[in-house]
Amino acid sequence: MQHDQATARRWPASVRAVASLAIVIYLAAVIAPPLAGPPPASLLAERIMQPLRPLVGALYLGHGYRFFAPNPGPGHSIRWTATMPDGSTRSGSIP
Repeated sequence: MQHDQATARRWPASVRAVASLAIVIYLAAVIAPPLAGPPPASLLAERIMQPLRPLVGALYLGHGYRFFAPNPGPGHSIRWTATMPDGSTRSGSIP
């Protein structure tokens, strides 16, 4: 009985194939940007990255790992302004 229930709950082969393909594409999109930049990058890394650029851009995965490099790039900060109920304003930045 246990074997029949496990078989009944399995995804069809086509759904498993699509899910596996999606996982492989996502992992490639995570791994490719650090390999393809900053220059000089290998030709293989550039060729792998080229078809993934739209996905990498949409998921904002193209930032690379320059933060951990010996010469990190500019930092990112958020500036905010809040209007309080009494009309006064407060502002700050993170970090």
